[in-house]
Amino acid sequence: MVIAVVVGVVVGVVNVKVRALLDDTVLNAAISFVVPFVAYVPAEEFDASGVLAVVVTGLVTGHLAPRLLRAQDRLGEEMNWRTLAFLLESAIFLLMGLSLKTLIDEAHTHANGMGAWRAFLYGLALAGFVIVVRMVFVAPLVAMVRRDERKAAAAKPFMEGWQKRLATFDFADRFGTRKKERIERRVARVGADIEFRLTETFGWRGGVVLAWSGMRGAITVAAAQTLPEDTPYRPQLILMAFVVAAATLLLQGLSLPAVIRTLKVPGDDPARLRKECVELVARLSNAASDVLDEKAMRDDIDPQIVSQVREDSLIRPIRPGDEQQPRPTPEAHQVYLRLRLAVMAAEHTALLQARADGTFSARALNDTQHILDLEEARLQHVSDRTGGDQE
Repeated sequence: MVIAVVVGVVVGVVNVKVRALLDDTVLNAAISFVVPFVAYVPAEEFDASGVLAVVVTGLVTGHLAPRLLRAQDRLGEEMNWRTLAFLLESAIFLLMGLSLKTLIDEAHTHANGMGAWRAFLYGLALAGFVIVVRMVFVAPLVAMVRRDERKAAAAKPFMEGWQKRLATFDFADRFGTRKKERIERRVARVGADIEFRLTETFGWRGGVVLAWSGMRGAITVAAAQTLPEDTPYRPQLILMAFVVAAATLLLQGLSLPAVIRTLKVPGDDPARLRKECVELVARLSNAASDVLDEKAMRDDIDPQIVSQVREDSLIRPIRPGDEQQPRPTPEAHQVYLRLRLAVMAAEHTALLQARADGTFSARALNDTQHILDLEEARLQHVSDRTGGDQE
């Protein structure tokens, strides 16, 4: 496991850094398809877990990609991988259906005292076993989460006192600016963790849903298929994996919506999500405004262009009469694009900082990241096209 983690981290870092040097979205996506094999093969050569190495590579890539890869590369990779995942999952279930008869015949031929029917019954027993094991495993986890909620409620006044102290005491003179920033970042992260535990409550209803959500599927069958050919009772073991996957998918998967409705599990609070998004956008806008003012003053840019950039950097509907505005000169258009891209870069930096602070939910961060990526990719495409036309 240690070797697999090391291989995964190394491959993930090298993957992102190499792809950051490319300016071809198609080539970037093609390399992303090869990376899992680059992580899997060396790990297996070292007698480590190739699957774990691939998982770690994916985690490292997902963490570093927003910081190093271009917006159009991230958007293209996301769409390509979603399509590939859909096709692969569908293909695996299709393969399960097509190979089931052959598998049953092999179980009959190589029975060794355990025919297909007995393997089928064992599979049903195993399906019930894994459901019970998951319930037993989830119960103490729910208790730990509730304990963390109580600890967070007790620690909140203490953390609020620290935040007030940071706002009033001049730490910079005593510790230096850099250490003050580290202390502020640490306090912000701990405060965000406390707030998360208090707002994202997890009661017994959520525990029941989590316990009932342990469907087995493509990964279970794929893992069974990797058993060596000389494994005793290999056809029966694979057939058991088929039965476990089918039983849990049909039983738990089809009944899960009814379980959620019966327990009346509340969904996400849309008002709180909107409030988070408004706060996050305001934070990005402040960072973008500072960069825009600095560049406008330093480069002595036309105030009309600065005003247009400031207005277009906000999400707004097209107003009547906008299409009648005079067409800008090529020089003014290039200045406008450079300012917009600088504003986007500032907003992106502020978003990464917000992600590092942990003060916003993953959904708010992901939605805002997607909006920024779409706008940045569009602006970069326009900038490349206009630059090429002028050349």
